[in-house]
Amino acid sequence: MHFSGLAQSYKVVTVPAPGELEKSLGDDWDKIDSVVVKGTINKADFQTLYNCSRLGKLTVLNLEGATIEDNRIPDYALFYPNITDDYLNIQRIILPDNVTEIGKYAIAVMYLKKINFPSSLKKFSKGSFYGCHWMEVDPLVIPEGITEIPWLCFGHCQSFRKLVLPQSLKIIDGFAFYNTRMDEMNLPEGLDSIGNSAFWSSPLLRRVVIPESAIHLGIGAFAQTDSLRSINIPLGVTEIPDLFLAYSNEIDTIIIPDGVTRIGSSAFQWDYDLSYIKLPKNLKSIDSYAFEATNVVEFVFPETLELIGRGAFNGLKYLKKVYCMAKTPPIAELDPINDYDGPFYWSGKNCTLYVPKGSGDLYRNASGWQDFQQVVETDNFPSSCGITFAPSCTVSISDGEIIINNPTDIPTRVSVYAVNGNLVRQEKVVGT
Repeated sequence: MHFSGLAQSYKVVTVPAPGELEKSLGDDWDKIDSVVVKGTINKADFQTLYNCSRLGKLTVLNLEGATIEDNRIPDYALFYPNITDDYLNIQRIILPDNVTEIGKYAIAVMYLKKINFPSSLKKFSKGSFYGCHWMEVDPLVIPEGITEIPWLCFGHCQSFRKLVLPQSLKIIDGFAFYNTRMDEMNLPEGLDSIGNSAFWSSPLLRRVVIPESAIHLGIGAFAQTDSLRSINIPLGVTEIPDLFLAYSNEIDTIIIPDGVTRIGSSAFQWDYDLSYIKLPKNLKSIDSYAFEATNVVEFVFPETLELIGRGAFNGLKYLKKVYCMAKTPPIAELDPINDYDGPFYWSGKNCTLYVPKGSGDLYRNASGWQDFQQVVETDNFPSSCGITFAPSCTVSISDGEIIINNPTDIPTRVSVYAVNGNLVRQEKVVGT
């Protein structure tokens, strides 16, 4: 039996009956840094193990030869929020092959580095591994048979880089992977829902492929994913939730399927690189601050649009064209927080608004639309906005250097690849 250098001494204990581990450990319980437990144990025995670590030296817990009552690790087995004032110093746990369930906050807030997930495991619970920052199980492979990753289950687990989810998975609940450091994951076909803030603050995640089955998306599901450059939205989605992809600096293109009728509050707020957005043809409402402080150059609003929330397009410094196909101006809410400004304040003054013929005066006089100084009537509406990058960018080589010149004032992402396909360098370019 080998413990990878974590333990200097260990003790093998056979528990005669559930609840009697404390008696079996003897007087040196606080000096053991590793324990091998055999026999059947219950929640009282887990509290004993908790005390062996909190008040003693226990760092390695081997339950490989044990049987846990009901094959379930009890709720709060090794975490007592009213007692714990620091991370528990258990660093390795070996679970038996017959465990089927891990209870609420059972293995939370500890210095855990290594743990095994037996194939018998079928259920996690709320916060099962919450706050295990140092869990180095990489890749983190969730066993087949698991159908749900519950609320906050792996929240604040920051040491794994790859997540492998099972084909059996149906639900990723709220905050399930909040504030993690994964850079790669799969979302399996058959997944039904992704909960509120499920992947909020996953700053290393670069690409997300949401299966078409996942039509229920939660508030802030992928917010603050600073490295994310590619994400799709399933065709069956009918609304983009509030804060869905907010505060994500690298995303530059979003295609919203035509079944979407509502874009929620702050859905893409402060996505500073977002320069191209295709809006759905059945869109009815764009809620407050949905696209605030993005780099979008052009919007095409369908004739179905009825409402634009306050501040929805505030601070779009590169906005040049807005096409609105609705003959009657959609309601444009004023922002009571910002001097009752319209939703295009700081954006419409250097932008041209294109509206249906005969509707120009309606828009010029409509509340919230008066920030546009140029209103043009037209029957020639594009089907969607074109991708606006820097079409005049030039690339040349001089003295062994690659010279990239962007004559526009629109920051443009440039990627340089080696001949073998490896990315060498990537940055945003304005000027030379």
